[in-house]
Amino acid sequence: MCHSYSDAEALVSKRDTLKTLDLYEEDWFDWCLAQGPEVLLQTQALLIASTIDLSHSGNTPICRRKQEVADTLATRLQFDMTKWWVPTSDFFMGLNKAQIADAIMESPAVLELPTAKDREAFAAKLASERKDELALMAAQTLDGTGWLPDR
Repeated sequence: MCHSYSDAEALVSKRDTLKTLDLYEEDWFDWCLAQGPEVLLQTQALLIASTIDLSHSGNTPICRRKQEVADTLATRLQFDMTKWWVPTSDFFMGLNKAQIADAIMESPAVLELPTAKDREAFAAKLASERKDELALMAAQTLDGTGWLPDR
């Protein structure tokens, strides 16, 4: 289980070590027999993890299912995506303007505006921005806040 960046770096290092072994199938068996249980479990975890791809960019039934699986894995592994994922302008360019504006409106900076009228005025201003400008604004506004998309 990864709890920190250094944990992730250690896993990447182990994965890279496995890649450098460049073993043929028959050599893998000999290599496995020479390892202790902890190394074998770590190797198994790395191989399984490398096959998991839960990335998605939509709201189709397949995308929703991938998100459900990702949520379950994150919960069971006690994995906090707010520590690992950063919203980028490229991510926001995959959304429509209304979705980008909604994300900006969820930012702490906007939520801290003194009145509802101020927030409404800001929302109206967002509606007049170009999509690329909104995407950049969203990435900058939400960077470091731990914001994650709902789905």
